[in-house]
Amino acid sequence: MAESQNSEALIIKRNDWRESDSRVVLYTKKFGKLSLVARGSKKFKSKIAGHIEPINLVDMMILKGKAFDYLGSAINKKAYLNIKADLNALYFVGSALALFDSLVKEEAPDEELYNFLISWLDLVEERFAPDLDKDNGELLYNYFAIRLLTILGYKPELRYCLDCHKVIKPGNNYLNLRLGGLICGDCLKVNQQKYLPNEILQISDDCIKLLRIFSEKEAYQTIKVGPALIRELSRLVKSLIDFSS
Repeated sequence: MAESQNSEALIIKRNDWRESDSRVVLYTKKFGKLSLVARGSKKFKSKIAGHIEPINLVDMMILKGKAFDYLGSAINKKAYLNIKADLNALYFVGSALALFDSLVKEEAPDEELYNFLISWLDLVEERFAPDLDKDNGELLYNYFAIRLLTILGYKPELRYCLDCHKVIKPGNNYLNLRLGGLICGDCLKVNQQKYLPNEILQISDDCIKLLRIFSEKEAYQTIKVGPALIRELSRLVKSLIDFSS
């Protein structure tokens, strides 16, 4: 990287670092995820402090240092005020950004990943916040998680049985968390000894449909589903994440 570089970026998180500085994690359009030191950002008269709050879209400058790289400047472009005014939206967006931070490696630029992150935040900001209810929040988070796994190369196989390779038919199917895909009931019955109990979860036909929509459709589709299906989806998505991370 040159002595200084500019990029658009989203602030993922900010932590105190040293007496008067902050450590800021950003996902940049040009360079991927970076962790930079914002010097003097904890001082009362700091001009940069208000611009580097989480869930801010900024134009920023990176300064190359010997031990650390520094955030030379940051100018706020979009503050996502609707999200920040809604406790539910803040919770689900915060959970999504924490997941993003845990799964995405540093200094691995990916334009598709950047565009997805910003478009998902814009979706929440412009269509759902500041009146996001819990059910829609869970669906938006699960969509984010599945699309993130898909872009990172962990897309689950939801059309064919991982064992017999036949098309999945409705009824009596299972999600293999370790292998990342579906197993039909017939194969599980015959080859049950191949799998550990904690890596197999039964999955309903409706949940398979939701997972297919979320993994295959780039644009979010508003779907009316009941609380029981949302709980099943959330449990399966959490389990997939645990096995992927």
